[in-house]
Amino acid sequence: MKLDRYTALSAKMLFESGKSFHWYYLIVKPFAIWVKMYILKRGFLDGLPGFTLASLSSFHVFCKYAKLWELRKQ
Repeated sequence: MKLDRYTALSAKMLFESGKSFHWYYLIVKPFAIWVKMYILKRGFLDGLPGFTLASLSSFHVFCKYAKLWELRKQ
């Protein structure tokens, strides 16, 4: 699955660059991406496709930081 592959790659890049993990990244960063895409970039004007894109982008960020958390725990 592409989502798994890309989020694992992004998490690995963050890990290798020394990015730290904080638990609030799992809540704040995905929500911030959703707000940015849906409200600030006016995704709401696209209707359901705009909502879907903002939500999937938010989920991508959540998965990326969850995988970074896993890497930091090892």
